[in-house]
Amino acid sequence: MPLRLFWNRTAALTYVLSFLHGMDLYAVCLFLPVYFQAVLEASLEGSGVDLLASAIPMVPFAIIGGIFISLVGKYKPLLIAGFIPMAVWVDLFSTLTAKSSGVVFQVILAAGSGMALIATLQAILTSLPEADVATATATWAFLRSFGSIWGVSIPSTVFNMRFTDLAYRISDPVIRDHMYRGGAYQLATREFMRSLNGNPVVQAQVVSVNVDSLKLVWQVTIAFAAIGVPLAFCVKSLKLRDELDNDFGFDDKVPQAADAEKGKSETISASAESKSIALEIKSRFWRRT
Repeated sequence: MPLRLFWNRTAALTYVLSFLHGMDLYAVCLFLPVYFQAVLEASLEGSGVDLLASAIPMVPFAIIGGIFISLVGKYKPLLIAGFIPMAVWVDLFSTLTAKSSGVVFQVILAAGSGMALIATLQAILTSLPEADVATATATWAFLRSFGSIWGVSIPSTVFNMRFTDLAYRISDPVIRDHMYRGGAYQLATREFMRSLNGNPVVQAQVVSVNVDSLKLVWQVTIAFAAIGVPLAFCVKSLKLRDELDNDFGFDDKVPQAADAEKGKSETISASAESKSIALEIKSRFWRRT
C-alpha cells in the first residue's frame, strides 16, 4: 500500500470507514447465528435462512446508492445515511431476548451497510488521481478484509470472556465446566440446547447467560459503528469527474493508428509507382524491337 494513498483527508478517513464497515458487518454475521441457535434454538439451516435478512437487502440498497451517486454526483450523504443506521440498529441488537426475532433490525442494518459500501469506494477513487485507481481499489478491498478479521476476533474474545464471568449463574457444575473458556461458543447449537430439555432450570440459565454475553458483544460493536458517524461527517465532499485524464495509453493509440495507416498508404503508392516504371520500360523495349 503506497503511503500516498493516505495523504489526503478524504481518502484516509474513508479507508478507516471501510475498515470499520468490515468489522461491523462480520461481527453481526458471526454472532447473529449464535443468537439464532443458542437462544432461539434454530437449526444450522434455519439460522442461515434467518441471516438472509442481513444480506439480501444490501444488494438493492447498494444499487440505489449507485444510482443516487450517478444522478446527484454526491457520495457523502450516503456515507452518513449508511453509518447512522448501522450504529443505531446494532445498538438495538442489544435488546434482543429469547422472545425476539430481530428481522427488522437486520433489514435496516443491511440497508445502511449497502449504501455505505458503495459510497466508500466512490469517495476514495474521487479523491485520488486516476493513475492510482487499481492500487486504491485493491487497498480498499484489503482494509475491508482486514477489518473483518478484527470483527471476528474482538467480538469472539468479548463473548467468551463475558460468558466465563457470568457462568456462575449456571447451577449445574458439569455444564458450567464444559462452557468455560471458549466452550460456550462451541456449544451454541440447537442440539446442545435441546439436550438440556430434561433440566429446564439449567436450560433457562444457559439461555440467560448467552443473552447477556451477546448483549456485551453488541455494545462493543456499537462503539466501532458509532466511530464511523463523525468520521463520515468529516469526509470532504468532492466533485465527481466527468472526463478522463489518465496515462493508460488511450491517447497514444490514435497517433499509432494514423502512422500505421500512413505507412500502409506510402507502401501502396510505392508499389504502384514501381509497377508504372516497369510497364514503361517494357513498352520502350518492344518499340525498339
